Amino acid sequence: MILAFLEIRDNKIKKSSWEILSEARRRSRDLDTDAAAVIMGHGLDELAGQAFNYGADKVYVADPAFGLVSYSK
Repeated sequence: MILAFLEIRDNKIKKSSWEILSEARRRSRDLDTDAAAVIMGHGLDELAGQAFNYGADKVYVADPAFGLVSYSK
């Protein structure tokens, strides 16, 4: 699995993070494995869903209120 950490500013994921996730997706195909996104913060369910549009197979949200939450395609 290739993990891409997504940076959030002003409640939006930075463009450079989307680029990193897209590259992680390309590399994961070469290695026949999954690409996953990791975001940290509270109330990020909507942003987590957006990561699937950029190639994430799984999304992990480290939420201080709930611990680690994961989503799959």
